[in-house]
Amino acid sequence: FARATGARRERLHALDRLRETMGYRATLARGYAVVRAEGQLVTTAAQAAEAGLLEIEFADARLAALPSATTASAAPRGRKSA
Repeated sequence: FARATGARRERLHALDRLRETMGYRATLARGYAVVRAEGQLVTTAAQAAEAGLLEIEFADARLAALPSATTASAAPRGRKSA
């Protein structure tokens, strides 16, 4: 019984570590940010431009920001074919 309980406990700890790496806070710790407007996720420049006041969440703090003029971004790079 003790062996089975120990194995289950270790499995539970492993799953908890995996859960933590998949959470958005781990992504913030890698240098990304989450942008929101009025509590809603902002995923495009057009949404940000329309929103007015933005909230940007970093790993260590949240900041308020106002969008300004947009600039064209480079086209996404595709993978090189072999």
